[in-house]
Amino acid sequence: MFSYISNNLIDVLIKNNKIDDCERDIYFYCIKATIEMLFNIIITLIIGIIWCKPIETVIFLCLIIPLRSISGGYHAEKSITCFFLSIGIYLLTLEISSILTLSSSKASIMYIILTTLVGLLTPVDSIHKRLEKQEKDKQRKNFRVLIFIVSLIFIILILLKCTKYSNIVLSVLFVIFILQITGIIKDKLIYRLGTKSDHS
Repeated sequence: MFSYISNNLIDVLIKNNKIDDCERDIYFYCIKATIEMLFNIIITLIIGIIWCKPIETVIFLCLIIPLRSISGGYHAEKSITCFFLSIGIYLLTLEISSILTLSSSKASIMYIILTTLVGLLTPVDSIHKRLEKQEKDKQRKNFRVLIFIVSLIFIILILLKCTKYSNIVLSVLFVIFILQITGIIKDKLIYRLGTKSDHS
């Protein structure tokens, strides 16, 4: 479906001389990725409204989108798998946040631990898309800037005793850490399987 819509949009752009046909592949990738992301966001917001958790959902989206793009980690190969993974991550985050019962001091300690762990692993690339040292350094710098902003928000939520919202922050960081670990494991497995097939 996303490929069909993307191809139609590109056909319109080419027909109106907005882009050249030789640029089709680049625009296809960008447009398809954008449509998929917007679709995931809309569905997530709808679920949040149905569950009467619109604020939690907005906080989740505002955190998970930039943090995931910077920190890296496990990514699904197919669009449909990516969609269900995204929804699964959202539901898991809400579930974790709902069962957390931490005091302000314990929540702060957990926050420091999680940000440290995620920061140490960032960015987690994959065997299909290796990042150069310069790119990794840039991602780490972006992470430090982003986590500074997130930390300010987290501190404000703790001071205001908005536990259910600060729990969302903790849950997002925990899920991102799990995705990073999963991405590293997947990468190692693919590498080992590839090495074995090369020797066989």
